Amino acid sequence: MSEKETATARVELGKNLDLKRIFPLHTYGDWKNAAEAGLKGAPFEKKLVSKTPEGIDIQPLYLREDVVSLPHLREFPGLQTRSRGGTAAGNIECGWETAQETVDTDPQEAGKALRNALKRGQTAVTFALSPAFRRGADAEEDGGDGLYLTGTGDLEALIHEVDWSACPLHFLAGSSGMAVAMLLQDLARRENRDLAKIRGSIQQDPLGEWVRNGALPLNTDQAGRETAALVRWATDQAPQLQVVCANGLIYHEAGADAVTELGFVLSTAVEYLADLVQRGIPVDQAAPRFRFGFGVGTHFLMEIAKLRAARILWSRVVRAFAGDHAARRIRIHARTSRYYQSRYDAHVNILRAATATFAAVVGGADSIHTSPFDESFRVPNDLSRRLARNTQIILDAESHFRHLIDPAGGAYALETLTHELAAKAWNLFREVESRGGMTRAIAAGFPQERVLAVHSQRALKIATRRTVIVGTSHYADIQGEPAIVETPDLSQMQAASARMKTLQSLRNPAALRDLLDKAPSLEDSQWVFWGAETLGAGAAPFEILSALRQRQETMPAAEKLFACRAAAPFEKLRDRSESYLQQTGNRPMVFLANLGSPAQHKARAEFSRGFFEAAGFAVESSDGFDSPQTAAEAAAGSKSPVVVVCSNDDCYPELVPPLIRALREMKNSAVVVLAGYPEESVNALKEAGVDEFIHLRANAIDVLSRIQQRIGVAES
Repeated sequence: MSEKETATARVELGKNLDLKRIFPLHTYGDWKNAAEAGLKGAPFEKKLVSKTPEGIDIQPLYLREDVVSLPHLREFPGLQTRSRGGTAAGNIECGWETAQETVDTDPQEAGKALRNALKRGQTAVTFALSPAFRRGADAEEDGGDGLYLTGTGDLEALIHEVDWSACPLHFLAGSSGMAVAMLLQDLARRENRDLAKIRGSIQQDPLGEWVRNGALPLNTDQAGRETAALVRWATDQAPQLQVVCANGLIYHEAGADAVTELGFVLSTAVEYLADLVQRGIPVDQAAPRFRFGFGVGTHFLMEIAKLRAARILWSRVVRAFAGDHAARRIRIHARTSRYYQSRYDAHVNILRAATATFAAVVGGADSIHTSPFDESFRVPNDLSRRLARNTQIILDAESHFRHLIDPAGGAYALETLTHELAAKAWNLFREVESRGGMTRAIAAGFPQERVLAVHSQRALKIATRRTVIVGTSHYADIQGEPAIVETPDLSQMQAASARMKTLQSLRNPAALRDLLDKAPSLEDSQWVFWGAETLGAGAAPFEILSALRQRQETMPAAEKLFACRAAAPFEKLRDRSESYLQQTGNRPMVFLANLGSPAQHKARAEFSRGFFEAAGFAVESSDGFDSPQTAAEAAAGSKSPVVVVCSNDDCYPELVPPLIRALREMKNSAVVVLAGYPEESVNALKEAGVDEFIHLRANAIDVLSRIQQRIGVAES
């Protein structure tokens, strides 16, 4: 308003106040025009609209008009599609479970750590079972971390003095959920525990295990029979347990975006549900036995939307199967992602995990694991575990998110993202269905190809530094101590084999063989009880599963998905420089030959410093040189094997060739790098001796790798 209008408004405050005249309404068009004026000719879509890996445009401003037609916006928490939460009271009713994963491979040590954590705020536990256990193999075949349960005694040590009615137990079981159920059944008999009171989940996910390992030790029919038997057992014996899992973590940590992860999780769950219904289990009995798993990354809004979209889509699926309202509730376990963790400047991982945990809480996860900051390069220590656990406790006790029902509800941006993400994931689910379902899709390599394609796109953005990894691709701290990678303790793995041999030495082989030989004649409903009896006779879980699955074809080999981390390519470059430092006592050096005034070179000099420090180079800068000759003399005097010329494009054709000539006349063979990419002069500058160009579109991984090779910074 003008000064006159302001003065008039003051006079009218005591009279008839017309706020619409004093503060006129503005339309989105008015705002956009003002924004475009502020951009001074730069394209609005390019500067203010960001596109996610999912192909969704994040607008700079969302209005009521964007959400007014969304059907789920008029829902109440706990009702309709449950997009606003699984229950009417949300976290006020029961809160989310702080379900940290075990990291110890010895059941005794893991049990001690669990009891200690429960005294310090943890409310549930996730048992990360070893790869060999998950696929039903002998302990001697184990080559990874995690718990290997050789028998009921191991489970007894693991949850000694733990009240399973108060502390939910979640088992990452792979394709060995049947073995976990047998162990629980036998333990309940031994300790006179009430299975009806146990809470938690046995996360049986054979398709997830298949794509994780590229192989599965049973066929789809046997997997379906075991899953159906688990559902019937849980319904009768352990009604508070979920025993079927569709887990998207393997897709997430192999590089999938939110649409890809959610679409394949939904396809997996539908295949499991359809199979259970076909085997005679009513949908209202089968659906409540599901638990869904998702990786949660650092894209705050997208991760919240993903969990909310999952509730909408699962409700739609169960409704299509004619399931009642109670059966449409989804139960979600969220795990903060290893994909975004870094080894260098590892304490930044604390911030990443906090962001992801916050997103999981706001998104309505039922249970959450927060990653310790060091889990990508060693077995997490007491400090990192405590910090991870306390992240959730702070969100609960200090930030009071346990007192909220639906903190994201009604937010225009989040509601729009939820709707768009659900629509895209549904389309991907339909594409999987058109290919014959998830089993056939995995066999044909479709999910694997899709995930790898998404990861490749992400990797390119990271390599070109359009995606920022703080402390790694940008803002690297080269003075910080590098993380020491620690391999899993092989003695702990060997301890499982030793426990197995001890168990075998105490049993009656003939009596045990009689029990194992009964397997082919048993009804599916008898499996868990027979397995518990066989465990009591000294059998190992893998022996019992082998007896159940004998003389059966296994699943064909499938393309395997590998978990990866976004920071790994830059860490490889950094590792080379750290190795060079250890060998020579010096970091590989870069000299910035800044030409002209600070206005001409400062921006590119700062860009160059960050570009090279990401690979562990030490960068020596200067205030600016008046001539190519003085710049060349200073560069030669620095003895740096890499010289980066920094100035503006107009100066380069005139100043760079004489600078390079002067260097070569001094017998200096340094790699010459130009900061910028003056397209009209590129060929001439190459002919003059420029070896590399660094700029906003440059593939930093490729450029830095070539430079390291040229100056003798080899692979460690």
